[in-house]
Amino acid sequence: MRVVATFHAPSSVVASVKCKLSPEAEHLVVAKPDRIEVHSLNEDGLRHECTLEIWGRVLSVKELPRYGSTYSNVIVLTDHPKHRLYVLSLSASPAGQPTLKVEKSLELHEQFAYVQEAFTDVLVHPEGQVAVATSYRGKLKVVLFDNGAYQRDFDAQFPELSLLSMCFLPTPSETPCIALLSVTHEGKLQLLARDLSVQEFELSSTPSTALPSTTLSSSTFLSIEPPPILIPVLDEESGGGVLVAGGRKVLFYELASQDMQDKHHGKRRRLEGKKKSGDKAERERAREAEKAREKKRRKPKASVDWPWSEITAWCNVDDEGRRVLLGDTFGRLALLTVDTEQSALILVPLGETSPPSSLTYLTSQTLYLGSHFGDSQLLRISTSPLSATDADTLHIPSKIQTFTPSDLLTRYGVEGKKGKGKAQEGQGGEAGGYVVRTTGGFVEELQRWDNVAPIMDAVVVDLEGSGQRTVVTCSGGRNTGSLKVIRSGANFSEAASLAGLESATGIWPLKSRFEDSLHTHIVVTTPTNTHILRIDGPDAFTHLTSSTTGFATDERTLAVANVARRTRNPGQSGSSYTDSAFVVQVTPGKVVLLEFDEALQTFSATGEQWLPHAEGPTGKYDEIVAASVNASQFVLGLTGGRVVVLNLGEDNRFNLSGQKDLDTGAEIAAISCLPMDPAKYYSTQVAVAFWTTNEVKVLAITSAQNYLVPVCTTGPLPSLPRSLLLHNFVTRERQNLPHLLVGLADGTVWAYVLRDGALLEKRVFSFGNCPVALAPCEVDGRRGVFACANRAGVVFWEKGRLQTAPMLVKGVVAMARLNTEHFRSSIVLATSSGLSIGDMGHLDKMHIRSFAFGLDNPYRIVHHAAAKVFAVACTRTEPCRVGDLRPERGVLKLIDDATFEVLAEYECEADEVISSLEVYDSDSVQQPCFCLGTVNLLDEKEPSSGRLLVLSSLLDMERAVPVTSIYLAAALQIKGCVSALAKTGEMVAAAVNTAVVLYRLEPATGILTYDLKYVNEWNHDYVLSSIVPALDGLVISDAISSVSVLDVKDSKLQKRAKDYSPLWPVAIQALDEKRVIAANVDCNLYTFSLQREQNGRITLQKDGAFHLGELVNKFVPGSLTSSAESSGDIPIEHRLLFFTASGRIGMIFEMGSELSLHMTGLERNMTERLSGAGGVSHSDWRAPVIPKSGVEVPQPSYGFLDGDFLEQFLTISRDPASSKQLKKIMSGTVEAEKLKLADIEIEHILEKLQNMH
Repeated sequence: MRVVATFHAPSSVVASVKCKLSPEAEHLVVAKPDRIEVHSLNEDGLRHECTLEIWGRVLSVKELPRYGSTYSNVIVLTDHPKHRLYVLSLSASPAGQPTLKVEKSLELHEQFAYVQEAFTDVLVHPEGQVAVATSYRGKLKVVLFDNGAYQRDFDAQFPELSLLSMCFLPTPSETPCIALLSVTHEGKLQLLARDLSVQEFELSSTPSTALPSTTLSSSTFLSIEPPPILIPVLDEESGGGVLVAGGRKVLFYELASQDMQDKHHGKRRRLEGKKKSGDKAERERAREAEKAREKKRRKPKASVDWPWSEITAWCNVDDEGRRVLLGDTFGRLALLTVDTEQSALILVPLGETSPPSSLTYLTSQTLYLGSHFGDSQLLRISTSPLSATDADTLHIPSKIQTFTPSDLLTRYGVEGKKGKGKAQEGQGGEAGGYVVRTTGGFVEELQRWDNVAPIMDAVVVDLEGSGQRTVVTCSGGRNTGSLKVIRSGANFSEAASLAGLESATGIWPLKSRFEDSLHTHIVVTTPTNTHILRIDGPDAFTHLTSSTTGFATDERTLAVANVARRTRNPGQSGSSYTDSAFVVQVTPGKVVLLEFDEALQTFSATGEQWLPHAEGPTGKYDEIVAASVNASQFVLGLTGGRVVVLNLGEDNRFNLSGQKDLDTGAEIAAISCLPMDPAKYYSTQVAVAFWTTNEVKVLAITSAQNYLVPVCTTGPLPSLPRSLLLHNFVTRERQNLPHLLVGLADGTVWAYVLRDGALLEKRVFSFGNCPVALAPCEVDGRRGVFACANRAGVVFWEKGRLQTAPMLVKGVVAMARLNTEHFRSSIVLATSSGLSIGDMGHLDKMHIRSFAFGLDNPYRIVHHAAAKVFAVACTRTEPCRVGDLRPERGVLKLIDDATFEVLAEYECEADEVISSLEVYDSDSVQQPCFCLGTVNLLDEKEPSSGRLLVLSSLLDMERAVPVTSIYLAAALQIKGCVSALAKTGEMVAAAVNTAVVLYRLEPATGILTYDLKYVNEWNHDYVLSSIVPALDGLVISDAISSVSVLDVKDSKLQKRAKDYSPLWPVAIQALDEKRVIAANVDCNLYTFSLQREQNGRITLQKDGAFHLGELVNKFVPGSLTSSAESSGDIPIEHRLLFFTASGRIGMIFEMGSELSLHMTGLERNMTERLSGAGGVSHSDWRAPVIPKSGVEVPQPSYGFLDGDFLEQFLTISRDPASSKQLKKIMSGTVEAEKLKLADIEIEHILEKLQNMH
C-alpha cells in the first residue's frame, strides 16, 4: 500500500483580499491552493495569525461585508470534490488563538452541467447583501446575505455561455446590475450588462440599459489567454463605468445616464412592439434591427494604450476605483488613473515585481502581491524614484505616444490646479489616454515570501556529501525563472575554522573559572593524544603544550570539564558548591586535577590525581574505558565492568563516593552522568552501556544504601551502544520530559521516555550507519540533543513528539556548546578536516535558496555527479506587448553544483526550444555529455521539425581551469518534437511525436565528434510525453491515452504491456521492479502492476487511484537521505518524491501488507469521525476525478493512504479534550471496525511516518 505525505506545502498564491475580520485589526486573507491564511497588518509588516486547511482546490476569496458592522467575513470558492462556497469568520479558539470558523458551506454541484472554463469566480456586491458565483456555463449561483449571514440562494441562467469576466456595476439603482464580458457564437467579444432581480430570482433576459451593449475590437483584444478583466469605476457625479483591461488598450465605458436609459427603454419597447406586429416583413426588420443593435460597436468614453504584456492582476487604490494598480504577466506594475470629469485615462509605470496572480492594496502606499510564478511580496510604492533615476522605469515601445510628467502637466492643463484642469484640445493621447514616461523605480520591497511554484522539473542530490540530500527544482516563470535549492532542518553558519586536527574524536570547551560565562580554551582529543587550544581571537588559536598547561597530552582524553568547589556548611549535614578554577581531566590511565592560574593565564596541575590500579588488588582495574564528568561528580567505567564515582573533597582531593562491580560479564562501552537539569551541580542517575549484551542500565546514586543500584534497563539492543545521554526536553510551556538517548554503532539513536523508574515509548532515529556521538545543545532557546554519525542532526521536542532536524555539515564526529567573546552562543564541531565554529538555528524551518535566471525560465534539469555540474534547459522569453510576436529560444546552462555559478551556456537557434534533457554516460565518452531534444516553434497543429543534440564540454573536473564554452558533439534533424529522452544501455530512446525511436552514438564521419545513428522505432501512440527506463525496459506515457511498457531486445522495441484506459498522464515513474505510478491532468495518482494472465499474456493492471488535487510534473525515485531511514520493526520504506505545479513537494512510501490493513482501518474510522472544513468528507476529497461526458463518476480511492490525514491522529491522541473522539475512532461504528492495534502503537507508527518526511 502506498502512503502519500507532504514535505513542502503548496506555496503558490491564488488570490488575496484585504478586510477587517475583527473590530481590533485589519487583515490580509491569502488563498493558496489548499488553504486560507490570515495575516494581521502591523507597523512592522504582516504577521501570520491562523490557517484553515481546505479539502478542495481554492479558486477565489473575497470580502463579505457585514451590513451595519465594523468588520467583515470572507467568502471562498473551491472545486473538487464539488464546487462549493464557504463563508468564513474569524473567532478565538478556547486557548485564545485566532481561528477561522466556517459559518456556511454551500454546495454548488450541478451533475449534468458543463464547467465554466475561462472564468470561475465569486463576486460580492459592495453592500455585502448579494454574492454571485459562476462555476458552470450559462448559470450563476446567487446567494443572499443579511449582516454577513446566509439567507437563501437560487440559480440564475444567462445566455452568455463563454464567459470571460464579470463585475457588479456601481449603479444607483437598488437592483444589482452585473457587467458580463463573453465570446459570442461568432467569436466576437461582447460587453453587456444584466439586471439581477432578487425578488424574481432571475437575471434579466434583455441586456440592461445601464451599460449599452457593445462588441469589442479584435485588433485591441487579439487573445483571450488570459481573459480580459472588467473593473468597476464609481463616480457619483458622472455615474461611473467599467474598465476593460487585458488587451492592447485599456478601455473605459461610461454608464448611461438616467435620461439615456429612458431613451433606450423607449426604443426597446417600440422594437418589441414591432416584433409582435402582424406584418411579417416588419417583424423581420425588427429582428434584424435588434441583431444590429447587439452587434453595434460603441466607442469607449476613454482609452489608453497598454504598452506591456497581458494583465493578470489588479486592485483599487481608493474606494471609488478611480486609481487602479495593474500588473502584467512579466511583473510590470503600473498605476492607472481614471478622470471621469475629463474622460481621460493616465497610465504611470511604477516598476518591476514578481508576476502577480493577485494585487491587494493595504494602507499607507503598501501593497501585497501574491504570485504563482515568483515570490510573493509586500511592496511600498514611493512618490519619488528610489533607484536608477537615469533609466526608464519600464520599457515602452517606441510606437506608443508618451508624455513626461512635465509634459502631462502642460498638456493636461493642471498646472497649479491638480486634478481640476481641462485637457487642452488636440494635445492629449488618442481617446483621452496618456502614457507617462518616467525614470527610476518607484517600488520598494519590504517583505518576501518564498515560492517554489511552479515546479517544472527537479532532482534530488547530496551536494555536500553529508548524507542529507537536497532538492533542486526548476521553478518560477516569466521574469522570475530560478533554481530553488530546498532542504529542511537546522541551519549552520560557519564563523571560523581551524584545520590540522583531522583525527579528532572528542571536543570540550573550558572556562577560566566554573562560574564564568565565557570559554577561553578548547580541549581536543584524538585516539592517541590530547590538544589544548587557547582562544585568542576570532581567527587566532594558540596550540599549548603539556609543559605549559599541566594537561596529560600524551594520551587520549575520555572526559574533561570545569568543576565547582564543594564546601560543607557549618552546623548542617549538607554541603554547598561555590566557584572554582579547577578542571578535571580523565584519561585511560588516570584522573587529573588542574587549576587555572589567573596570573599566568594558564592551567597547571595541582598534583592531585587518581589512578585506577590502586583500586584493584591485582591490577584488575588497570584502565579507565569510559568516563563522564559533571560539576561535582566524576563517574568512571573500568575494565572488568566496575563503575567508580569520585568527587572533590573540601581539601581539594579526590574522594571515592562509591563503586560497584556490575555482574553482567560484559565490559563497559559508554557512561554518562550529565544531570537532566543543567542548573544542578550533580546527577541522581548514571547511565551505563555494555559490550556483548548491548544493553543500557540506568543506575541510582541517590543514597548510600541503594548506591549504583539499577533502576531500569533497555534490554538487548540491535547494535553496540557507543554514546549515552540522560536529557530533559523542556517544552515551551516548561513541561519536563526526561529521556534516555542511546547512540548505537549502526547509526541509529534510540530514545526512551524515563518515567517512574521505567523506560517507555521507544523512538528510533537514523543518522547513517556509523557509531553515533551525542551531546546536549540549545538552539533558538530550545533544548535539544546533537547527534552525529554519517549525518549530523538535532533531536528536539516539538508538537508533542520528538523530532529530528538534519544539518548539512559533513564529517562531524563531535560537538560542544561554545560561548566566547568573539563567538557568542555558538557551537564548535570537530570534523574530519578540523574544527568549525558557528551558529546553529531554525530547527524546523524549510531552507530555500534561490538562484535567479530572470527571463531564462528553467524547464528541465539533470545532475552529472562525476562532473559535479547541473545541466539546466531554459526557455528564454522576451517580454513584448499584447498581441506582438513573443520570441523564444532554448538555452542550456552548465552550473557548478557547489556555487551554482553558470559555467557555460549553449543557445539554440531562433524559435527553437529545448523540450527534453538527459545525461549521456558511456565508457567510450570521456567528457561529460548531455543529450537534448528540441522542437521548432512553428504555427502548426503537430510539430514537424526539431533536433536531437549531444552537447559536451572540456570540463575541468577539479575546476582548475575555468569553463568558458560548451560545444556541439552530435546533431540530428528530427521530423517532430523530441518530448522525452531516456538512456537505455548504449542507446538513447527518444519520444518523437507518436513514436519511440532508438539512436546510437557512434564516432563521426563528418565535422562533428559523433554521429547519431537510427536503430529502431515503435510507433503505436498518439502524443508521447514521457519515457522512463524501468522494469527492465522502458515505461512510456501517451498524453491522450495511457501507459505502456516496452522491452528493448536485440536493439529492437517490443510491447510488453499496455493500459488502454483514457488516462491522460503527465508524469510517470517506476515504483519498483513490477509497478508504475502515473499522474494525470485531472490531478489524480494511479498505480499499475505487471500481471501475467493464464494465457501467458502480460497486462498492466490498475491497482491504485487517489486524488491529489494538484498537477504533478515530476516523480523522482528515492528519499531525502542517502540511506533509508531506519524504521526498526515498522515496515515503511521510501519510494518516490513528487513535485507539483503549485509548489507542493510530497513523498510516497511503501507500507507493509499487514500494517497497511491496520492503517486502512484507521483511515476508515477517522473518515467516519473527522471531516474537512464545511463538512467535506475525506473519502469524497480523495476520490479520483473521472470525467465522462462532463459528468464526474464517483469512485473511491484505493491502493493509497493519505499520510497527512492519518497523522491527525497524533493531535487527537495527545489532546485530553479529544478522549471521547479517540475512543470512537478506536472502536469504529461496529464491532468489525474495532482497531486491533493499541493507540500507543498507532502513535509509534505515525510518528515514524512523520519523521520520514
